[in-house]
Amino acid sequence: MLPEASSVAVQTLKSWSDDTPRKQSLKSKYKLEKKARIEAQKTIATLSQKLADINNEKNYMQQSEKFLSLSLLTIVKSHIRCQKKRPNGYRYSDELKQFALTIYFLGSAFKILNFKPEALDCTLCADEIALKTHLFYSLRKDEIIGFHQTNSTKTYDPAKFAFVLLICGINVQWKQPIAYFLVSGSCTGNDLYNIIMSTIAKLQNISLNVKAFITDQGSNFQNFSKNLFVSPPRPSFYVNEQKVIYMFDPPHLLKSTRNMFFKHNFINSENYIDNKHLIHFYNKDSKMNIRTAPKLTHAHIYPGPFEKMRVYLAAQVFSHTVAAAMQTYQSLGKLSFDFLQTIQFIEKMDNLFDIFNSSKTPNSKDFRRPFKNISNQREYLLMMVSFFENLRVVTKNNGSDVTNRMNLINGWLISINGLLLLWSNMNPTNDCNFVLHTSRLNTDRLENLFGMFRLQNGNNLNPTPVQFYCAFKKLFCLNYFKH
Repeated sequence: MLPEASSVAVQTLKSWSDDTPRKQSLKSKYKLEKKARIEAQKTIATLSQKLADINNEKNYMQQSEKFLSLSLLTIVKSHIRCQKKRPNGYRYSDELKQFALTIYFLGSAFKILNFKPEALDCTLCADEIALKTHLFYSLRKDEIIGFHQTNSTKTYDPAKFAFVLLICGINVQWKQPIAYFLVSGSCTGNDLYNIIMSTIAKLQNISLNVKAFITDQGSNFQNFSKNLFVSPPRPSFYVNEQKVIYMFDPPHLLKSTRNMFFKHNFINSENYIDNKHLIHFYNKDSKMNIRTAPKLTHAHIYPGPFEKMRVYLAAQVFSHTVAAAMQTYQSLGKLSFDFLQTIQFIEKMDNLFDIFNSSKTPNSKDFRRPFKNISNQREYLLMMVSFFENLRVVTKNNGSDVTNRMNLINGWLISINGLLLLWSNMNPTNDCNFVLHTSRLNTDRLENLFGMFRLQNGNNLNPTPVQFYCAFKKLFCLNYFKH
Protein backbone atom coordinates (compact mmCIF):
# COMPACT_ATOMS: atom_id res chain seq x y z
CA MET A 1 0.00 0.00 0.00
CA LEU A 2 1.07 3.58 -0.70
CA PRO A 3 1.90 5.82 2.21
CA GLU A 4 -0.93 8.08 3.43
CA ALA A 5 1.15 11.31 3.14
CA SER A 6 1.97 12.39 -0.39
CA SER A 7 5.59 12.84 -1.16
CA VAL A 8 6.90 16.39 -1.36
CA ALA A 9 9.19 15.34 -4.12
CA VAL A 10 6.37 14.92 -6.65
CA GLN A 11 4.97 18.50 -6.17
CA THR A 12 5.71 21.32 -8.74
CA LEU A 13 8.26 23.78 -7.52
CA LYS A 14 6.89 27.25 -6.62
CA SER A 15 9.59 28.97 -8.67
CA TRP A 16 8.36 27.13 -11.74
CA SER A 17 4.69 28.21 -11.39
CA ASP A 18 5.24 31.90 -10.46
CA ASP A 19 5.94 33.14 -13.98
CA THR A 20 3.56 31.18 -16.15
CA PRO A 21 2.26 33.03 -19.26
CA ARG A 22 -1.22 33.30 -17.75
CA LYS A 23 0.04 34.86 -14.51
CA GLN A 24 2.35 37.20 -16.39
CA SER A 25 -0.64 38.41 -18.45
CA LEU A 26 -2.73 38.93 -15.30
CA LYS A 27 0.10 40.82 -13.59
CA SER A 28 0.50 43.19 -16.55
CA LYS A 29 -3.26 43.81 -16.64
CA TYR A 30 -3.24 44.50 -12.90
CA LYS A 31 -0.39 47.01 -13.25
CA LEU A 32 -2.20 48.82 -16.07
CA GLU A 33 -5.50 48.96 -14.14
CA LYS A 34 -3.72 50.14 -11.00
CA LYS A 35 -1.99 52.87 -12.97
CA ALA A 36 -5.30 53.90 -14.59
CA ARG A 37 -7.00 53.98 -11.17
CA ILE A 38 -4.28 56.22 -9.77
CA GLU A 39 -4.59 58.55 -12.77
CA ALA A 40 -8.39 58.62 -12.38
CA GLN A 41 -8.07 59.48 -8.69
CA LYS A 42 -5.71 62.33 -9.55
CA THR A 43 -8.13 63.59 -12.22
CA ILE A 44 -11.06 63.41 -9.79
CA ALA A 45 -9.08 65.30 -7.17
CA THR A 46 -8.13 67.98 -9.71
CA LEU A 47 -11.69 68.39 -10.98
CA SER A 48 -13.05 68.43 -7.42
CA GLN A 49 -10.66 71.23 -6.57
CA LYS A 50 -11.65 73.18 -9.68
CA LEU A 51 -15.33 72.63 -8.90
CA ALA A 52 -14.79 73.80 -5.35
CA ASP A 53 -13.11 76.94 -6.68
CA ILE A 54 -16.00 77.60 -9.09
CA ASN A 55 -18.92 76.53 -6.92
CA ASN A 56 -18.98 79.46 -4.57
CA GLU A 57 -21.23 82.39 -3.91
CA LYS A 58 -19.01 84.92 -5.68
CA ASN A 59 -18.89 82.99 -8.95
CA TYR A 60 -22.62 82.20 -8.72
CA MET A 61 -23.43 85.88 -8.44
CA GLN A 62 -21.17 86.69 -11.40
CA GLN A 63 -23.03 84.15 -13.55
CA SER A 64 -26.38 85.43 -12.31
CA GLU A 65 -25.49 89.01 -13.24
CA LYS A 66 -24.45 87.78 -16.66
CA PHE A 67 -27.53 85.72 -17.56
CA LEU A 68 -30.45 86.88 -15.38
CA SER A 69 -32.65 89.93 -15.78
CA LEU A 70 -32.48 92.68 -13.17
CA SER A 71 -35.77 91.65 -11.59
CA LEU A 72 -34.74 88.02 -11.16
CA LEU A 73 -31.28 89.07 -9.97
CA THR A 74 -32.87 91.09 -7.18
CA ILE A 75 -34.80 88.05 -5.98
CA VAL A 76 -31.73 85.77 -6.20
CA LYS A 77 -29.61 88.18 -4.15
CA SER A 78 -32.29 88.32 -1.47
CA HIS A 79 -32.55 84.52 -1.23
CA ILE A 80 -28.76 84.10 -0.99
CA ARG A 81 -28.63 86.71 1.74
CA CYS A 82 -31.37 84.98 3.73
CA GLN A 83 -30.38 81.33 3.22
CA LYS A 84 -28.23 81.16 6.34
CA LYS A 85 -30.84 82.80 8.55
CA ARG A 86 -33.89 81.40 10.22
CA PRO A 87 -37.28 82.39 8.73
CA ASN A 88 -37.95 84.74 11.61
CA GLY A 89 -34.67 86.50 10.92
CA TYR A 90 -35.30 87.23 7.23
CA ARG A 91 -34.67 90.84 6.27
CA TYR A 92 -35.41 92.28 2.82
CA SER A 93 -33.66 95.17 1.14
CA ASP A 94 -35.46 98.36 0.14
CA GLU A 95 -34.78 97.44 -3.49
CA LEU A 96 -36.64 94.14 -3.18
CA LYS A 97 -39.52 95.74 -1.28
CA GLN A 98 -39.89 98.36 -4.01
CA PHE A 99 -39.78 95.62 -6.64
CA ALA A 100 -42.50 93.61 -4.85
CA LEU A 101 -44.75 96.65 -4.50
CA THR A 102 -44.24 97.49 -8.18
CA ILE A 103 -45.42 94.02 -9.20
CA TYR A 104 -48.35 94.19 -6.77
CA PHE A 105 -49.67 97.53 -8.00
CA LEU A 106 -48.65 97.48 -11.67
CA GLY A 107 -48.90 93.76 -12.45
CA SER A 108 -48.40 93.12 -16.18
CA ALA A 109 -47.53 96.78 -16.74
CA PHE A 110 -44.18 96.16 -15.07
CA LYS A 111 -43.37 93.35 -17.49
CA ILE A 112 -43.88 95.44 -20.61
CA LEU A 113 -41.66 98.29 -19.43
CA ASN A 114 -38.72 96.49 -21.06
CA PHE A 115 -40.61 95.64 -24.26
CA LYS A 116 -39.60 97.13 -27.58
CA PRO A 117 -42.34 99.05 -29.45
CA GLU A 118 -42.91 96.22 -31.95
CA ALA A 119 -43.43 93.76 -29.08
CA LEU A 120 -46.45 95.70 -27.79
CA ASP A 121 -48.71 94.46 -30.61
CA CYS A 122 -50.51 91.38 -29.32
CA THR A 123 -53.57 89.15 -29.62
CA LEU A 124 -56.00 88.17 -26.89
CA CYS A 125 -57.08 84.50 -26.86
CA ALA A 126 -59.95 83.04 -24.84
CA ASP A 127 -61.12 79.49 -24.22
CA GLU A 128 -62.45 77.18 -21.51
CA ILE A 129 -60.98 74.11 -19.83
CA ALA A 130 -63.19 71.50 -18.16
CA LEU A 131 -62.78 71.04 -14.39
CA LYS A 132 -63.84 68.41 -11.89
CA THR A 133 -66.32 69.89 -9.41
CA HIS A 134 -64.66 70.17 -6.03
CA LEU A 135 -64.73 72.61 -3.11
CA PHE A 136 -61.61 73.52 -1.13
CA TYR A 137 -61.37 75.77 1.89
CA SER A 138 -58.28 77.99 1.76
CA LEU A 139 -57.19 78.73 5.31
CA ARG A 140 -54.81 81.46 4.20
CA LYS A 141 -57.45 83.29 2.15
CA ASP A 142 -60.37 82.33 4.39
CA GLU A 143 -62.53 81.45 1.39
CA ILE A 144 -63.88 78.42 -0.44
CA ILE A 145 -62.34 77.81 -3.87
CA GLY A 146 -64.59 76.10 -6.39
CA PHE A 147 -67.72 78.26 -6.72
CA HIS A 148 -68.87 80.17 -9.80
CA GLN A 149 -67.34 83.66 -9.84
CA THR A 150 -66.86 86.28 -12.56
CA ASN A 151 -66.40 90.06 -12.62
CA SER A 152 -70.04 90.80 -11.90
CA THR A 153 -71.57 87.64 -10.43
CA LYS A 154 -70.80 85.14 -7.70
CA THR A 155 -73.04 82.17 -7.00
CA TYR A 156 -72.82 78.98 -4.99
CA ASP A 157 -72.96 76.75 -8.05
CA PRO A 158 -69.89 74.47 -8.25
CA ALA A 159 -67.50 75.47 -11.04
CA LYS A 160 -67.29 73.05 -13.96
CA PHE A 161 -65.10 75.15 -16.27
CA ALA A 162 -62.31 77.69 -16.07
CA PHE A 163 -62.51 80.55 -18.55
CA VAL A 164 -58.90 81.50 -19.35
CA LEU A 165 -57.44 84.57 -21.08
CA LEU A 166 -53.99 84.63 -22.70
CA ILE A 167 -52.13 87.37 -24.57
CA CYS A 168 -49.53 86.57 -27.26
CA GLY A 169 -47.10 88.72 -29.22
CA ILE A 170 -47.62 89.09 -32.97
CA ASN A 171 -44.26 90.39 -34.19
CA VAL A 172 -42.27 89.13 -31.20
CA GLN A 173 -42.72 85.68 -29.74
CA TRP A 174 -43.98 85.96 -26.17
CA LYS A 175 -47.07 84.87 -24.28
CA GLN A 176 -48.60 85.51 -20.89
CA PRO A 177 -51.70 84.04 -19.20
CA ILE A 178 -53.40 86.99 -17.54
CA ALA A 179 -56.71 85.89 -15.99
CA TYR A 180 -59.11 83.05 -15.30
CA PHE A 181 -62.67 82.78 -14.06
CA LEU A 182 -64.27 79.72 -12.49
CA VAL A 183 -67.72 79.25 -14.04
CA SER A 184 -70.48 76.68 -13.57
CA GLY A 185 -71.22 76.58 -17.33
CA SER A 186 -69.96 78.17 -20.51
CA CYS A 187 -69.24 81.86 -19.96
CA THR A 188 -71.98 83.68 -21.88
CA GLY A 189 -74.03 86.87 -22.09
CA ASN A 190 -73.16 89.89 -20.03
CA ASP A 191 -70.47 88.03 -18.08
CA LEU A 192 -68.53 87.26 -21.27
CA TYR A 193 -69.04 90.79 -22.62
CA ASN A 194 -67.87 92.44 -19.39
CA ILE A 195 -64.83 90.18 -19.07
CA ILE A 196 -63.59 90.70 -22.62
CA MET A 197 -64.25 94.43 -22.78
CA SER A 198 -62.75 95.18 -19.38
CA THR A 199 -59.71 93.01 -20.11
CA ILE A 200 -58.96 94.72 -23.42
CA ALA A 201 -59.45 98.14 -21.80
CA LYS A 202 -57.01 97.29 -19.00
CA LEU A 203 -54.44 96.00 -21.49
CA GLN A 204 -54.76 99.22 -23.46
CA ASN A 205 -54.21 101.21 -20.27
CA ILE A 206 -50.76 99.60 -19.85
CA SER A 207 -49.77 100.48 -23.46
CA LEU A 208 -50.42 97.06 -25.02
CA ASN A 209 -51.97 97.17 -28.48
CA VAL A 210 -54.57 94.42 -28.65
CA LYS A 211 -54.82 94.00 -32.42
CA ALA A 212 -56.98 90.87 -32.55
CA PHE A 213 -59.28 88.77 -30.42
CA ILE A 214 -59.14 85.04 -31.26
CA THR A 215 -61.54 82.29 -30.15
CA ASP A 216 -62.94 79.01 -31.35
CA GLN A 217 -66.47 78.68 -32.73
CA GLY A 218 -68.24 77.78 -29.50
CA SER A 219 -71.85 78.92 -29.28
CA ASN A 220 -70.99 81.47 -26.58
CA PHE A 221 -68.34 83.11 -28.76
CA GLN A 222 -70.57 83.10 -31.83
CA ASN A 223 -73.29 84.89 -29.87
CA PHE A 224 -70.69 87.29 -28.52
CA SER A 225 -69.49 88.16 -32.04
CA LYS A 226 -73.09 88.69 -33.20
CA ASN A 227 -73.77 91.02 -30.27
CA LEU A 228 -70.77 93.07 -31.39
CA PHE A 229 -72.14 93.09 -34.96
CA VAL A 230 -69.06 91.28 -36.24
CA SER A 231 -69.61 90.07 -39.81
CA PRO A 232 -67.53 89.28 -42.93
CA PRO A 233 -67.80 92.88 -44.24
CA ARG A 234 -66.98 94.20 -40.73
CA PRO A 235 -64.71 91.71 -38.90
CA SER A 236 -63.86 94.04 -36.02
CA PHE A 237 -65.20 95.92 -33.02
CA TYR A 238 -64.05 98.92 -31.01
CA VAL A 239 -62.84 99.31 -27.42
CA ASN A 240 -62.06 102.86 -26.32
CA GLU A 241 -62.11 103.93 -29.98
CA GLN A 242 -59.40 101.42 -30.84
CA LYS A 243 -60.14 98.79 -33.47
CA VAL A 244 -59.88 95.14 -32.40
CA ILE A 245 -60.12 92.52 -35.16
CA TYR A 246 -62.14 89.40 -34.46
CA MET A 247 -60.77 86.12 -35.81
CA PHE A 248 -61.84 82.52 -35.35
CA ASP A 249 -59.16 79.92 -34.71
CA PRO A 250 -58.06 78.52 -38.14
CA PRO A 251 -57.27 74.99 -36.81
CA HIS A 252 -60.80 74.76 -35.38
CA LEU A 253 -62.22 75.98 -38.68
CA LEU A 254 -60.21 73.32 -40.53
CA LYS A 255 -61.58 70.59 -38.25
CA SER A 256 -65.14 71.87 -38.73
CA THR A 257 -64.66 71.92 -42.50
CA ARG A 258 -63.41 68.32 -42.47
CA ASN A 259 -66.30 67.17 -40.26
CA MET A 260 -68.95 68.83 -42.45
CA PHE A 261 -67.21 67.59 -45.61
CA PHE A 262 -67.63 64.02 -44.32
CA LYS A 263 -71.21 64.60 -43.15
CA HIS A 264 -72.72 66.60 -46.05
CA ASN A 265 -72.17 67.36 -49.72
CA PHE A 266 -70.69 70.66 -50.85
CA ILE A 267 -71.85 72.29 -54.08
CA ASN A 268 -69.83 74.94 -55.89
CA SER A 269 -71.04 76.21 -59.29
CA GLU A 270 -73.41 73.24 -59.58
CA ASN A 271 -70.48 70.84 -59.13
CA TYR A 272 -70.59 68.35 -56.26
CA ILE A 273 -67.75 68.05 -53.76
CA ASP A 274 -68.28 64.69 -52.07
CA ASN A 275 -66.22 62.73 -49.56
CA LYS A 276 -67.14 59.49 -51.35
CA HIS A 277 -64.53 60.52 -53.94
CA LEU A 278 -61.89 60.56 -51.21
CA ILE A 279 -63.11 57.23 -49.82
CA HIS A 280 -63.03 55.66 -53.30
CA PHE A 281 -59.45 56.85 -53.78
CA TYR A 282 -58.40 55.58 -50.33
CA ASN A 283 -59.86 52.13 -50.99
CA LYS A 284 -57.80 51.87 -54.18
CA ASP A 285 -54.59 53.37 -52.82
CA SER A 286 -54.57 51.43 -49.52
CA LYS A 287 -54.30 48.13 -51.42
CA MET A 288 -51.09 49.15 -53.20
CA ASN A 289 -47.68 48.05 -51.92
CA ILE A 290 -46.20 51.47 -52.71
CA ARG A 291 -48.82 54.10 -51.93
CA THR A 292 -49.15 57.59 -53.36
CA ALA A 293 -50.75 58.89 -50.13
CA PRO A 294 -49.07 56.81 -47.39
CA LYS A 295 -50.23 59.02 -44.51
CA LEU A 296 -53.93 58.40 -45.13
CA THR A 297 -55.23 55.80 -42.68
CA HIS A 298 -58.57 54.45 -41.52
CA ALA A 299 -58.64 57.15 -38.81
CA HIS A 300 -58.45 59.87 -41.48
CA ILE A 301 -61.31 58.50 -43.57
CA TYR A 302 -63.55 57.19 -40.75
CA PRO A 303 -62.71 59.42 -37.77
CA GLY A 304 -64.19 58.56 -34.40
CA PRO A 305 -65.11 61.05 -31.65
CA PHE A 306 -61.50 61.57 -30.59
CA GLU A 307 -60.10 61.61 -34.13
CA LYS A 308 -62.50 64.42 -34.99
CA MET A 309 -60.73 66.59 -32.41
CA ARG A 310 -57.25 66.10 -33.93
CA VAL A 311 -56.10 68.99 -36.09
CA TYR A 312 -53.25 67.06 -37.69
CA LEU A 313 -55.68 64.45 -39.06
CA ALA A 314 -57.75 67.18 -40.74
CA ALA A 315 -54.58 68.84 -42.07
CA GLN A 316 -53.39 65.53 -43.55
CA VAL A 317 -56.75 64.98 -45.28
CA PHE A 318 -56.68 68.50 -46.77
CA SER A 319 -53.09 68.24 -47.98
CA HIS A 320 -51.25 68.80 -51.23
CA THR A 321 -50.05 65.18 -51.09
CA VAL A 322 -53.59 63.80 -51.15
CA ALA A 323 -54.67 66.18 -53.92
CA ALA A 324 -51.61 65.31 -56.02
CA ALA A 325 -52.14 61.58 -55.48
CA MET A 326 -55.81 61.78 -56.52
CA GLN A 327 -54.88 63.82 -59.58
CA THR A 328 -52.26 61.21 -60.51
CA TYR A 329 -54.89 58.46 -60.32
CA GLN A 330 -57.22 60.57 -62.43
CA SER A 331 -54.56 61.18 -65.10
CA LEU A 332 -54.00 57.41 -65.26
CA GLY A 333 -57.70 56.85 -65.84
CA LYS A 334 -58.35 55.20 -62.47
CA LEU A 335 -60.63 58.04 -61.29
CA SER A 336 -63.36 59.69 -63.32
CA PHE A 337 -63.65 63.37 -64.23
CA ASP A 338 -66.29 63.82 -61.47
CA PHE A 339 -63.47 63.71 -58.92
CA LEU A 340 -61.94 66.96 -60.19
CA GLN A 341 -64.00 69.31 -57.97
CA THR A 342 -63.13 67.31 -54.85
CA ILE A 343 -59.44 67.32 -55.78
CA GLN A 344 -59.49 71.08 -56.30
CA PHE A 345 -61.34 71.61 -53.01
CA ILE A 346 -58.68 69.64 -51.08
CA GLU A 347 -55.93 71.68 -52.74
CA LYS A 348 -57.75 74.95 -51.95
CA MET A 349 -58.13 74.08 -48.27
CA ASP A 350 -54.47 73.07 -48.08
CA ASN A 351 -53.32 76.42 -49.50
CA LEU A 352 -55.73 78.39 -47.32
CA PHE A 353 -54.52 76.71 -44.15
CA ASP A 354 -50.91 77.27 -45.24
CA ILE A 355 -51.58 81.01 -45.44
CA PHE A 356 -52.92 80.94 -41.87
CA ASN A 357 -49.98 78.84 -40.68
CA SER A 358 -46.96 80.74 -42.02
CA SER A 359 -43.84 81.16 -39.90
CA LYS A 360 -40.16 82.11 -40.05
CA THR A 361 -39.16 78.56 -40.94
CA PRO A 362 -38.16 78.35 -44.64
CA ASN A 363 -40.58 76.28 -46.68
CA SER A 364 -40.76 75.16 -50.28
CA LYS A 365 -44.52 75.81 -50.40
CA ASP A 366 -45.28 79.37 -51.50
CA PHE A 367 -48.19 79.91 -49.14
CA ARG A 368 -46.28 78.66 -46.07
CA ARG A 369 -43.88 81.56 -46.32
CA PRO A 370 -44.41 84.64 -44.08
CA PHE A 371 -47.49 86.60 -45.06
CA LYS A 372 -46.53 89.82 -46.92
CA ASN A 373 -49.88 90.49 -48.63
CA ILE A 374 -48.24 90.15 -52.02
CA SER A 375 -50.41 89.75 -55.08
CA ASN A 376 -50.64 85.94 -55.15
CA GLN A 377 -51.47 85.76 -51.42
CA ARG A 378 -54.06 88.55 -51.55
CA GLU A 379 -55.66 87.25 -54.76
CA TYR A 380 -55.89 83.74 -53.34
CA LEU A 381 -57.60 84.97 -50.18
CA LEU A 382 -60.09 86.99 -52.23
CA MET A 383 -60.71 83.94 -54.40
CA MET A 384 -61.47 81.87 -51.27
CA VAL A 385 -63.85 84.60 -50.07
CA SER A 386 -65.75 84.24 -53.35
CA PHE A 387 -65.62 80.45 -53.02
CA PHE A 388 -67.18 80.40 -49.54
CA GLU A 389 -69.78 83.03 -50.48
CA ASN A 390 -70.99 80.80 -53.34
CA LEU A 391 -70.65 77.50 -51.48
CA ARG A 392 -73.82 75.52 -50.79
CA VAL A 393 -74.12 72.62 -48.34
CA VAL A 394 -76.78 69.93 -48.73
CA THR A 395 -77.51 66.78 -46.77
CA LYS A 396 -76.55 63.40 -48.19
CA ASN A 397 -79.94 61.82 -47.42
CA ASN A 398 -82.53 64.07 -49.04
CA GLY A 399 -80.45 66.93 -50.48
CA SER A 400 -81.99 69.64 -48.28
CA ASP A 401 -80.04 72.89 -48.10
CA VAL A 402 -78.33 73.45 -44.72
CA THR A 403 -75.95 76.23 -45.78
CA ASN A 404 -77.37 78.70 -43.25
CA ARG A 405 -76.50 76.31 -40.43
CA MET A 406 -72.86 76.00 -41.48
CA ASN A 407 -70.98 78.26 -39.05
CA LEU A 408 -67.70 77.33 -40.68
CA ILE A 409 -68.52 79.41 -43.79
CA ASN A 410 -69.12 82.57 -41.79
CA GLY A 411 -66.07 81.75 -39.65
CA TRP A 412 -63.75 81.45 -42.64
CA LEU A 413 -65.11 84.66 -44.19
CA ILE A 414 -64.61 86.63 -40.97
CA SER A 415 -61.10 85.23 -40.47
CA ILE A 416 -59.97 85.85 -44.06
CA ASN A 417 -61.27 89.42 -44.08
CA GLY A 418 -59.86 89.85 -40.58
CA LEU A 419 -56.39 88.81 -41.75
CA LEU A 420 -56.46 91.32 -44.60
CA LEU A 421 -57.71 94.03 -42.24
CA LEU A 422 -55.04 93.15 -39.65
CA TRP A 423 -52.35 93.55 -42.29
CA SER A 424 -53.54 97.01 -43.30
CA ASN A 425 -53.95 97.98 -39.65
CA MET A 426 -50.42 96.91 -38.66
CA ASN A 427 -48.73 98.13 -41.84
CA PRO A 428 -50.46 101.39 -42.79
CA THR A 429 -47.41 102.63 -44.74
CA ASN A 430 -47.29 99.45 -46.90
CA ASP A 431 -43.70 98.74 -45.93
CA CYS A 432 -42.50 96.00 -48.29
CA ASN A 433 -40.21 94.55 -45.59
CA PHE A 434 -43.01 94.04 -43.08
CA VAL A 435 -44.07 90.40 -42.62
CA LEU A 436 -46.79 88.74 -40.57
CA HIS A 437 -46.25 85.30 -39.08
CA THR A 438 -49.81 84.02 -39.18
CA SER A 439 -49.01 80.88 -37.17
CA ARG A 440 -49.28 83.14 -34.11
CA LEU A 441 -52.87 84.09 -34.99
CA ASN A 442 -54.54 81.07 -33.37
CA THR A 443 -55.26 79.56 -29.97
CA ASP A 444 -52.52 76.90 -30.10
CA ARG A 445 -50.60 78.52 -27.26
CA LEU A 446 -53.72 78.50 -25.11
CA GLU A 447 -54.30 74.80 -25.90
CA ASN A 448 -50.67 74.10 -24.98
CA LEU A 449 -51.22 75.97 -21.72
CA PHE A 450 -54.21 73.73 -20.97
CA GLY A 451 -51.99 70.71 -21.57
CA MET A 452 -49.48 72.09 -19.06
CA PHE A 453 -52.29 72.60 -16.52
CA ARG A 454 -53.21 68.93 -16.84
CA LEU A 455 -49.58 67.76 -16.57
CA GLN A 456 -49.06 69.65 -13.31
CA ASN A 457 -51.22 67.05 -11.53
CA GLY A 458 -50.02 63.80 -13.06
CA ASN A 459 -51.73 63.99 -16.46
CA ASN A 460 -55.08 64.81 -14.88
CA LEU A 461 -57.52 65.51 -17.72
CA ASN A 462 -59.99 67.31 -15.43
CA PRO A 463 -58.18 69.10 -12.59
CA THR A 464 -60.12 70.38 -9.63
CA PRO A 465 -60.51 74.16 -9.15
CA VAL A 466 -57.80 74.30 -6.47
CA GLN A 467 -55.42 72.23 -8.62
CA PHE A 468 -56.10 74.59 -11.51
CA TYR A 469 -55.57 77.60 -9.22
CA CYS A 470 -52.14 76.35 -8.09
CA ALA A 471 -51.08 75.40 -11.64
CA PHE A 472 -52.19 78.77 -13.03
CA LYS A 473 -50.24 80.64 -10.36
CA LYS A 474 -47.10 78.62 -11.10
CA LEU A 475 -47.30 78.97 -14.90
CA PHE A 476 -48.22 82.64 -14.62
CA CYS A 477 -45.00 83.35 -12.72
CA LEU A 478 -42.89 81.22 -15.07
CA ASN A 479 -44.12 83.15 -18.11
CA TYR A 480 -44.03 86.48 -16.29
CA PHE A 481 -40.31 86.27 -15.47
CA LYS A 482 -39.34 84.58 -18.74
CA HIS A 483 -39.39 87.72 -20.90
